[in-house]
Amino acid sequence: VVVGIANSRVVARMADLSAMPDDELRSSLPFQVQDLIPIPLDEAELDFQVVERGLVVDGEERVRVLLVAAHRDMVRNLLAALEGAGLTAARLDLIPLALIRAVHDPAAWMTSDEPLDGYEVIIGSGAGVTNVVVHADGVPSFVRTLPTGAAAVTEAIAVDLGIEREDAEAVKRGIGEDDFVSDHPHVDEIAMTSLAPLADEVAGSLDFHRGQIGDRVLRRVVLS
Repeated sequence: VVVGIANSRVVARMADLSAMPDDELRSSLPFQVQDLIPIPLDEAELDFQVVERGLVVDGEERVRVLLVAAHRDMVRNLLAALEGAGLTAARLDLIPLALIRAVHDPAAWMTSDEPLDGYEVIIGSGAGVTNVVVHADGVPSFVRTLPTGAAAVTEAIAVDLGIEREDAEAVKRGIGEDDFVSDHPHVDEIAMTSLAPLADEVAGSLDFHRGQIGDRVLRRVVLS
C-alpha cells in the first residue's frame, strides 16, 4: 500500500543546495539542511525531490529541492500500524504531492498559443490538518501543513451551544439541522469565527510565498 502523511511532525521546505549527483546529494543532506528543519537530525528521516536544476547563485551552481523531514518515531509507529493490519508499505507519500497529482490538469495550463503563467494554490482541509501547496504546472514551489481544520468548527459549535460533539458534527454537516438552526440562528457565525484563525494562517502563508516569487501571479485557488 501507499500511505499518505501530513501532520505537525512532518516538515516540507524548498531549499537551494549545492549541485551534485543525486546519490551524493542524498548522502550530504544532513550536512546541508541542519539549519532548515526544526527536528534534531538524529531523530529525523530525510528525503528530497529535485524540482529545478541549473540555478546559479553567486557564481555557484545550485539545485532546488523539496526537502521533507519526518520524526523517525512517527514513521516507525505508522509502519508498525500497517504491519499490525497485515499490510506492507510500498511508499510513504507526502499528501501535498498527492493533492497536486489529484487536482493538476496539464491541459488547463496550455492555450493554443503559449503556456499560461503563474501558480495554482491547492488548499486541502481535513478535520485536524490543512495542507497548503503552491505549484506551477505540477511542480511544487511551496508546501505548508497547518495543524488545524474543520474539527475546530465542530468543537466551537459544541462549546458555544453546550451540546455533544457528535451532535455538533451533525449540525456542521447539515444533517437534520433545520429545526435546530431555526432555534440557534448564530450557528453560521460560530463556524465563521472558528475558521478565521485558519483563514488567516493560509493567507499569511500565501503572502509569505508571494514575497518570494516576485511578479508571477497566483492564478487559481482550488479548495479540497
